[in-house]
Amino acid sequence: MSSEQDDKRLRDHLMLGGATAFLAVFPFSLMFAPVPLAALVFRHGLQAGIAAALVAGALALLMTQSPIILAQVLLVLALGVALGEGLRDGLSATQIVGLGTLVALATTALMLFAVQRVLGVDIVEMIGRFWEEALRQGAGNTPEQLEAARRAIELQKAQMRISLPASLALGSLATTVVDFALVRWLLARLGEEMERLPKLRPFGLWRFPLWVAAVYACARLCEIAVRPGEDPGAAGWAIANALMISGALLAVQGAAVLWHFLARLGVGVRLLAFITALLLFQYIAVLTLLLLGIVDAFADLRRRFGAQGAPSA
Repeated sequence: MSSEQDDKRLRDHLMLGGATAFLAVFPFSLMFAPVPLAALVFRHGLQAGIAAALVAGALALLMTQSPIILAQVLLVLALGVALGEGLRDGLSATQIVGLGTLVALATTALMLFAVQRVLGVDIVEMIGRFWEEALRQGAGNTPEQLEAARRAIELQKAQMRISLPASLALGSLATTVVDFALVRWLLARLGEEMERLPKLRPFGLWRFPLWVAAVYACARLCEIAVRPGEDPGAAGWAIANALMISGALLAVQGAAVLWHFLARLGVGVRLLAFITALLLFQYIAVLTLLLLGIVDAFADLRRRFGAQGAPSA
């Protein structure tokens, strides 16, 4: 029996630790590197996870010769350790997502601070320069059009700086939810008993507390008092971030309502996912989902029109 356990441990270390290292060395797959690491921590403990994270970081450093990349990999992998430990400790899905979001937010903020202090790189300024360079290379742009576009980019950069905390919080939350779902999927493939693992509610039943809609309404009312073109100050900064976070959550709630009722009409899960993703990239559609989320926050549409038929997807 001990031999079988040793073989399983070795196999998991090679497979899950190797997957962690492989995903960590490529920029576009780094956000998924915490998934196999979380599975390794859940199955074999914190020590195994830390060892795998250090090996992944060392491999990234060897390939890039950049201490910043090493720091980035280790900070990102902290989410995997948090998810794995949360599962081992028997936390609920909400607690695990909350813990993971805090860890992802803290490590992302720390990484941005390190990049700015060590390399002197302002992320917002770098994005703005990329946009400006793309405009300059565009065909048919007159000097007047370029100047107008430059002013628009400056305004957008200012708005990005104001709403940066909200952007980081929402990004951390989205990353945690996706990685948590993928960890459960991976553990199922590894033969774990899924009944004892916490899971999120089906997307069609997602509903946030009423105070989220109240925060959005209050922030919209307070926004009237901030005149356009003035220095927003601390109040304007708080209003902008409150609007962004609460508005995004309400739009997701609206998408969940739409998902619920479309599923009741027999629309398939893949088509539902495609429709939802498509709508979230359209301004008018996002506004519609936001309004639907606000209505649902107060009227609870799914309960009012029969929540028992909610989809399980």
